Amino acid sequence: MDPFMGGGTTLIVGQTKGRRAIGVDVSPLSCFVSTHRNWRASSASLDALSALVSDAADMAKTGEFSAPPVAVPSDDDGVVSSEDSGVPKPWRPMRDALRARLANVSASEVDARVFEAAWFCLSVAVQRTQKSSNKRRPKGKGKSGGSGNIVSDNADKFVKITDEYVKRVLEFQAVCNQHDPAAPEASIHNMDIRQFKLKDEDKVDAVLTSCVYPGVYDYQSFARKVRAGSGAVVTRSDAEAQPLSSTFLTTTVPGDRHWPKEWLEGEIGSRKALRSDPYSFKETWQRDTDAWVAVVADCLKSGGRAAIMVGDGANINTRTSIIEAGAKSGLIELAGCTMKHVGGTLSDGSIYNQARTEHLILLQKP
Repeated sequence: MDPFMGGGTTLIVGQTKGRRAIGVDVSPLSCFVSTHRNWRASSASLDALSALVSDAADMAKTGEFSAPPVAVPSDDDGVVSSEDSGVPKPWRPMRDALRARLANVSASEVDARVFEAAWFCLSVAVQRTQKSSNKRRPKGKGKSGGSGNIVSDNADKFVKITDEYVKRVLEFQAVCNQHDPAAPEASIHNMDIRQFKLKDEDKVDAVLTSCVYPGVYDYQSFARKVRAGSGAVVTRSDAEAQPLSSTFLTTTVPGDRHWPKEWLEGEIGSRKALRSDPYSFKETWQRDTDAWVAVVADCLKSGGRAAIMVGDGANINTRTSIIEAGAKSGLIELAGCTMKHVGGTLSDGSIYNQARTEHLILLQKP
């Protein structure tokens, strides 16, 4: 089990070793990414995904399509939701073409996972482009390596990323099948780990996680930013025709900041919380750490172990914090190690490129 699963790597590796895998994360973005990285897809589903994306890319290049209207609700104050607010303009034709193509997909033609995977691949394509947007690019058709038509180039990128995704999912499926083809996919839960509970018969042998660092990240804020710029447009009628598993897609991007509570609440040790109330942050951090470590202890079988990686922040020694939390829940410290930057001192006494102190802690349930 990974109680802070992020992109789902722990679940992927667990399944490739023939193990049952459980992931929990409060971020809708994390669950969206993990769901698709852990998809044990059939060849037929992946063929359908490739065909749909290829068709949509051709439609975007020619412009010969009519995108369905996007019916977005307004709140009590009359503020209309916006699905274009964060989407880069060069990607909107591709987004609209994909929506037009998917509008003609029936539930009998492909399952909902194919529908979602198409939006996932488009979101990855948009995000990759945005990450490199600040890099200087050579001017001119020949130097850029593209066609000179940005819509056509983006369509080609979308197809390329989808092909890459399909290849990796097939490789993942092949490795998993070496153990047990009938084994279930990873169980993914979009919720606050402090509210999570397993039945006695479902408890696990091992927990492997890199938990949150105190006062370093704002995961929920980042999730909202990515959702706004993902390109995905899913209306209520789409969801009824193709039931979707991810809150990431079923949430309409609001025109103001009134996001649903699942996009705003439940994050532990956020940078925003540190800035809002620095004086009580350490106490709150320890209380939250006690709570999630108690859940980990409850989810472990007798003799089960938890390996936890964490970095310091906000003047908190997280190794001490987690060991203390474990002791309160009856977990025994077996081993640990700390990585700390000790070199790179400049002539003025300052440290060049100082690394964050990080710990790896191994606990066991008696």
